Order: sequence, then C-alpha cells, then structure tokens
Amino acid sequence: MKKGKKFLRMTALVGCILLGGGILLSGAGYVGMGFSLKAFTHPQVEKAVRETVCYKDAPQCVEVYAPMGDVIIQGDENAEEPEITAASSVYEVTMQFGALVVQPNEEYRSGSWTTWDWYRLLNLQPWGDYDVTITLPKRMMDSVKATSQLGDVSLSNLWVENVSAQASCGSVSASQLTQTDTFKVSASLGDVTVQGCSGKYLDLDSDLGNVQVDDCLFDNGDLAGSSGDIQMADSTWTWLTVQNDMGNCVLKGVTAQTSVTCGTSLGNVELEKLSSSEIHLSADTGNVTGSIAGKQEVYRISQEVDMGESNLEDQLNGVYLLEVAASLGDIQLEFTE
Repeated sequence: MKKGKKFLRMTALVGCILLGGGILLSGAGYVGMGFSLKAFTHPQVEKAVRETVCYKDAPQCVEVYAPMGDVIIQGDENAEEPEITAASSVYEVTMQFGALVVQPNEEYRSGSWTTWDWYRLLNLQPWGDYDVTITLPKRMMDSVKATSQLGDVSLSNLWVENVSAQASCGSVSASQLTQTDTFKVSASLGDVTVQGCSGKYLDLDSDLGNVQVDDCLFDNGDLAGSSGDIQMADSTWTWLTVQNDMGNCVLKGVTAQTSVTCGTSLGNVELEKLSSSEIHLSADTGNVTGSIAGKQEVYRISQEVDMGESNLEDQLNGVYLLEVAASLGDIQLEFTE
C-alpha cells in the first residue's frame, strides 16, 4: 500500500475515533443536564423591579441571602418601622417570631440558582434590580446575617450582638456597628472596609482584595488576608492578630493592650506608633519598618534577620517584649514617646 493512502486511512481512523468520543461526551453531558437544551439557559422570569414592604414590629434577627445584587442593611434613628425594598419576582420576604428573612422565592430557586451549573454562564441574564435594602429602627438586635454571591454587602448604624457579612464576588463595608459580641466578615473577591465599629471579637477573612480597618474598638481581633494589603488606623484592642500571605500590613496608631502579632509571607510590615506590652512582628519576604510607642529600654528585644540588615540588637532586660524576624528583608524600627 502506498504511504500516502496509508496515511490518509490512519488519519480517517483517528478522526472517527475522536468524533465518536466527542459524541459520547456530548451525550453524557446532555444526560447530566436532564435531556433538555433548556439547561443551557436561565428561566425566563419577568424583569426584577423592586418594591417596598413595611412591618409594624422591629425584628430581633435579620437574615438576607442574595444570589445576585447588593445587600444594604442600615439603621435609622428616625425610622418607626422596618422597611424592606426588594424585587417580589425574585425574593420572598417573611417576618415570623421576630425573625426577618429575605431569600430567593421558590420559583426562582427551583428555576435557576439551586440547579445552576457552569454551562449557564453561556446565557446569563442579569437584567433588573436585584438589590435588597433594609432600613431598621435603631434598636438592639440579636443577630444580622447578610450574604451576597454576586454583589456588595453594606451594614451601617446598627446595634446588634452577632453579625455575619459575606460576599463571594463583591466588597463588604461596615460602619458604626456597636455592642457587637461577634462580628464575622468574609470576602472572596472584593475589598473590606470596617469603620467606627466596636465589640468583643472581630473575625475577618479576605481572599483577594484590600482590607481597611479604622477607628475601631474591639476586645479581640483576628484578621487574615490572602492577596491584598491590610491597613489599620486609630484602633484599640486587647489582643490583635494580623496575618497576610501576599500584601503589606500597615498599622498606624494601633494599640493592643495585651499583645499584637503581625506577619506577612510576601510583603512589608509598616508601623506608626504601635503600642503594646507584647509585640510579635515577622516578614518572610519583606521589610519590617516604622515606629513603636514607648522607650526602647523597657522592651526585651529579640531580633533575627537572615538576609538583610537590622538597626536593633538583642536586649535581655525589659518589662515588655518585642520579637522581630525578617527572612529576606530589613528591620528598621524606631521608638517614640
């Protein structure tokens, strides 16, 4: 057989095998989508137009889940009754036993979000106003939980014991939240801003975005970032832990009465008048620079640099503790009264 004909036959054979495999895979995918080409599309719902609902009694608990759209929960000292604005074609709003719940209605859940798969991206229809806005009389509440899968979460001017704010693809902002027992913040793709808040415990986790914390007063704080800067200013804590994987940690005018731990894997630690009786600082790849409030002689100092320079020396005597380490970077710290 001539080489040319043999090559053509081999090419045809391979093509048939690939075609057959493609047909099998397509069939498997078709079965997985329920034997319906409609699986590629979102259900055709009416355009989301927001409407306002009011209740006479103020809730003790608020829970909002938005698959797409911003979530805004705000307290108003002049408000006499709760006011909820959301699209009735998308959300159901219920108030039972002091619990206000806003979530996608049954038709919307069964039509799109509970059975949503990757192939629906081929025909995403984000038309209409999916935002949820809740205005509450400013009274003490037990809990607030706000979640948005695709949108921002904003909380402001609330008295509440337990707060949870989560955004998968959007920013989280909180201002003037007081008397909080536990405040949990989580953002996967977006910035986080916390201003003028107070309470017992702040648990903040950011995957991809910057974090800004200003004018806060908490007993304890645990802040973690994966990619983005963490900046804090004019805030007071009993103990504070800040850990960043890839980005800078900047603490300005921060006081931690018992202890503060601040470290970065890839980034700088920058301080301005950091005050605490026990300070732990570390940078794997980056510098540790800035100023510490107080006199140098009152600190027991332990410093370690692998590849860099340090203006500090180990010091055995002192009432307070300062531990600083930089694997690939410099240590340049000053003491100010």
